[in-house]
Amino acid sequence: MKTLTLLDALELFCKQVLPTAKIALLNLPKTPQSDLLVMINPVPEERAINGLQTRIVTTWDVIYFHSHAAQVVESVDKLRRAFVHGITIPFLDENTMRYIRVQAFSPSPMNENESDLKYILAKLETVTSDVLSVEQFETMQEIAFNKEVRP
Repeated sequence: MKTLTLLDALELFCKQVLPTAKIALLNLPKTPQSDLLVMINPVPEERAINGLQTRIVTTWDVIYFHSHAAQVVESVDKLRRAFVHGITIPFLDENTMRYIRVQAFSPSPMNENESDLKYILAKLETVTSDVLSVEQFETMQEIAFNKEVRP
């Protein structure tokens, strides 16, 4: 399997969950369209995990747009199940094997924009860490990017 950058890995992971959706990373289109998933505003924050250590937690805004309210609810529920706490998504960062681990996925109530598209804004929290071995990296790839393995 090809080793992916973080944005490629996120896009591939989301495409498995919502195969028909168009995906925009780091960029909200001026006029959103139906069946569009947007992941924007990654904000890294250093958080203490005990008295001696800290880790970087990144919060993303995840927005899903669709013209039908039922489809918005169904698709965001699929994302919620895919972004289950603890799932890891491996990626390559300047020749360093890394992964993000999902901490939380919190959707808000449904809204509607001025062009009558329904949408739900969710917050996705991830932690980035290094992968210790090639074998561990390959196992993470198999789990994250294989629909037969993931529920």
